[in-house]
Amino acid sequence: NTFDAKHYLDLMDMPRHSAPPELAEDTVQKVSAPWRRFFAREIDLTLYSLLWSTFLALVIGINISDSSPMYPSVSFMILSLIGSLFITNILLLIIEPLLLTFTGTTAGKFCFGLRVTANGRRRLTYREALRRTWDVLWKGYGLFIPIYWIVRLYKSYKACKNDEILCWEEDSALSLSKGRLPLGIFVLIVFIPFSGRLKYILNQNAAVPPNTGALTPAEFCENFNDTQEFFGIERQLNLPPSITAGISGIPDSALYLDDDAKWTKKPGTPYIVQSEEYAPLPEFKFTENDDIITGISFSYSVENENVKISSYGDSMALAAVSYICAQNDYSVLPDTPEDIFSRIKDHGNYFEDFIYTEAGIKVECDFNYEGYDLVFGEYGSAVLEPTYGEDALFSVEFTMTSTGTTK
Repeated sequence: NTFDAKHYLDLMDMPRHSAPPELAEDTVQKVSAPWRRFFAREIDLTLYSLLWSTFLALVIGINISDSSPMYPSVSFMILSLIGSLFITNILLLIIEPLLLTFTGTTAGKFCFGLRVTANGRRRLTYREALRRTWDVLWKGYGLFIPIYWIVRLYKSYKACKNDEILCWEEDSALSLSKGRLPLGIFVLIVFIPFSGRLKYILNQNAAVPPNTGALTPAEFCENFNDTQEFFGIERQLNLPPSITAGISGIPDSALYLDDDAKWTKKPGTPYIVQSEEYAPLPEFKFTENDDIITGISFSYSVENENVKISSYGDSMALAAVSYICAQNDYSVLPDTPEDIFSRIKDHGNYFEDFIYTEAGIKVECDFNYEGYDLVFGEYGSAVLEPTYGEDALFSVEFTMTSTGTTK
């Protein structure tokens, strides 16, 4: 045997990341495909987000489209952002390593024909998969920290385009089945928009009050309180939004209905003194048959008194959702709780008469007033102010009754 010096000199002239000819057939070709990888991960992230939204909406029952208060503080918004980023990172670290360990791929990677193995074409161990996912999360996405994650994505993209080995690829190999590109494009086009619609439907299901079917007055009151929290209304309903927005930076806390439909304070929350300038909160009255509600109403009237009338939109909308959406014949589509809330609220906000029927419940409201000016902007909502020098008269009658029929 003679020493073949030329063979080893040729190896020294080969490109840095190339394999020797005798190993070429055992070498997994490096996969770059930055856009396939990016969109595959977007599908995965959308799926994880959808799973989290499902948990929040159907298990916890919170508003996933607008769960913040009407007047969120800066600290609340910062904490919400941090919480959202934390949950996204945790879900990624929990789900992806398990999928890579047992299947070698994820939903997004499968759609785009991508598969991850350890060097030697074996499956990743859980520890290897967790390490890889952490490196992707930190070095690839910057833990989704605002602005920084864009920098990390750009640097990863440039490295991938230059066929550099990314830090999470050092102990793993990525293979590509090019024939799945049409599937990936189809899923990307259909699934991403569909997930937004599905989140909306989940949110509407979360808005359905806890007590359904035949309601007692106490169950209606529980529904009202739950709906008030769901829609993030954290003020006394007979006061305009702006009246307490600037007091020590703390918004006024909402009042809640007890089992007897009396307005009560929530323990441990701040309250301002009820302003005598404004009309009182509505007092709900019930018509019943064997303790089951057949009708709900409230009314108020005032004459020649210096009383301002704040919008009744929220009070009426909350009552309507609490009663209509509890009916056995109610369906979240096409008239969602949010649609019902907005429709009733818009009429109530502008002191407009209306009749609305849904799921066998007729909602009717009559406003009558004279000697009042309708004021906008100053209070954060419409408010009726007595006109100076004129006789002032105001009355409202709000009723919800069962029609005995359904749509």
